[in-house]
Amino acid sequence: MKNKHFSWIAIALAFVALVSFSLALFKAEEGWLGFWGGIIGSAIGVLGAFLVLNEQIKEEREQNGQQQIDNTFFNLLSMHSEQINNLKEKNKFGKIYSELKTNLQSAMTTSLSIYIYNNKKDIVLELNKLKQKYEDHIDKNKHKIPSNYVQEFTDYWINQRKRPPFIWWTNFNMDNIADAIDAIFLIEGMIDNIEDANITITTNIIHKFEDLASDINKFKFEETEIWNKLYDSILEYKTNKFTLIDEGLRKETVESVLSCHYDEVGSYFRLFHRIIKYINDNVEDLNIKNNYLGFLRANVNQNEMLVIFYNAAYTKRGNGLLNELQKTTFFGTEEDIENNQHFDTNELFWKNDDIEIMLNQVNNIDD
Repeated sequence: MKNKHFSWIAIALAFVALVSFSLALFKAEEGWLGFWGGIIGSAIGVLGAFLVLNEQIKEEREQNGQQQIDNTFFNLLSMHSEQINNLKEKNKFGKIYSELKTNLQSAMTTSLSIYIYNNKKDIVLELNKLKQKYEDHIDKNKHKIPSNYVQEFTDYWINQRKRPPFIWWTNFNMDNIADAIDAIFLIEGMIDNIEDANITITTNIIHKFEDLASDINKFKFEETEIWNKLYDSILEYKTNKFTLIDEGLRKETVESVLSCHYDEVGSYFRLFHRIIKYINDNVEDLNIKNNYLGFLRANVNQNEMLVIFYNAAYTKRGNGLLNELQKTTFFGTEEDIENNQHFDTNELFWKNDDIEIMLNQVNNIDD
């Protein structure tokens, strides 16, 4: 608009210069000079008044427009406060966050099953190698069994592949023969479980691997590099290292939890989406935009902020909200997030991945 004003002034000055040059060129009389001077002066005065009035009207419109935006935003913020207060009384977002964590711990079991299935060949091979070590240990030490128990050992263990009763009720272990037999049965059961695609792997198998590790240490068997790698990887599924859960299962788990609560929080998510979209669509000034976001953020605690994020980033319903949030710094700038300004980043389930989504460095939702 200022450029347009300058254009009009430039045209007026050019016109004045042209008229003055023409009058001087044709040596106009004094009466003509006065006549044209009056006309030009009046025209410039009218033009100046028009430009000033137009600028005042523009400023008033901008002020009225900003005031209308302010009024609409704070009305939306008031509605948001009413909704969030009702949900806060029920600690709704705290419960949802806890439920997400619990279900992700269950998803770790599913991820463990996937890991074992993908590495089944190596795991079974290593278990069979370990089983053979126990078999060799029994063969090496069976000569120490007292003669009155040899027949029973042969009947049960050699012929029927069963535990010889005497080993468990007598006071001697025959150089850990009893423990070796137990370990063999444990390994055979684990192999059957792993090879049977119809049986779901549970976290109980982690305890079985831990029992085997304890036996390996007791028998002083040499561990292979592959075994150590597999064992360490399996133990990770005992932790809350949720990064082991693949992207598809992450979304499925979050979607499952939030869908159970959507009848209570769905309206809140829709209103929150509307507020963020309103700010993006109507506020161009970055300082004003950040102030609006600050007012909104001041009404949201950590659990609420994290649940808002997981709804946006990991559910289909929240995809539109994610697109709007990624146009803002609602979760903070990179420096804010690094300094835990608005929430504790250690409470994120997938810290590095989630921060990238917040900063719009990657889009985690499929189109």
